[in-house]
Amino acid sequence: MIIRKIALTAAGVTMVASAVFASAASAKDEPQVLQPSSNWHLDYAEKYCRLLRTFGEGDDKVVLIMDQSRPGDAFSMTVAGSPVADLRLDPRHQYREIQRDWPGRFEGEKVEVRFGPGEDAREVNYLKGELGPYEPAVIFGSLTLGRSSSDEEDSVAEDSAEPGSIDFFARDISMERTRNVEWLQLSRRGTTIRLATGPMTVPIEGMQACMEELALHWDIDVPAHRTLSRVAEAANNPATWIGPQDYPHGAIMSGAQAVLNYRLTIGADGKPTDCEIVRFTNATDFDAVSCKRMMQRAEFTPALDAQGQPIKSVEFGTIMFQMP
Repeated sequence: MIIRKIALTAAGVTMVASAVFASAASAKDEPQVLQPSSNWHLDYAEKYCRLLRTFGEGDDKVVLIMDQSRPGDAFSMTVAGSPVADLRLDPRHQYREIQRDWPGRFEGEKVEVRFGPGEDAREVNYLKGELGPYEPAVIFGSLTLGRSSSDEEDSVAEDSAEPGSIDFFARDISMERTRNVEWLQLSRRGTTIRLATGPMTVPIEGMQACMEELALHWDIDVPAHRTLSRVAEAANNPATWIGPQDYPHGAIMSGAQAVLNYRLTIGADGKPTDCEIVRFTNATDFDAVSCKRMMQRAEFTPALDAQGQPIKSVEFGTIMFQMP
């Protein structure tokens, strides 16, 4: 795969030669507003697509990174820089079980995230880390710009979809909604940081184009995935694929934590045939055990093409390893 880095400079993306940032608000409930100090940059990486932009300058400079490794609206996000310290992040969170993309499986410290002004605020699990000279960093395993129109309705609609009517690469959040975004806001314990992103249409369209090119390297029939009758679905509970007992011993001893995005290739017989980890945190101990356990334990019903025939496909998810 060709690895490319692209600076997005199309109309609608704010471009500034130097940053202007609002002074920290005197009142705790007033947001600290940081203006852009760079263009959006889009990386066509080998395993994922990455949007990056900086906000503020000097000691108040913050880096925003949005990584996507799967079709649709979900992405991982990191915000790093000294202003993040004002959120008073906890380095270790209450631990119930290892988190993956499965409802109701993890409870712990959260940060309120909002793409405003039109989208709802959401309480999101996080990890605390650092990003080179930018620290601290708050890392989110899986986010979208806003809520789906109705997750329950979408699920029912997919279950009863007409043959050939499912586009594997479709997005639920419309371009109109991305155009209406003015800022990204993080809030916790009475402190709010607001990044003046401006409209997100051009960067999100760039990310989508990157994802479509990335899909060509997944060894699946891309055109057939635009007219599926059914996507590949877990036949057993994904919460059982990886458990606390799988936390690497070396990582426990060192206190290492990790957020991983994975891609499982699912054969026409419903069995996983390959596992690929996209690592967003610097913790290599977790890759092998994650893939090994999922290949052993994951079970699927295969995807069906427009004619209702089983077809090779892919399944994506996020795993968060978090210390007690």
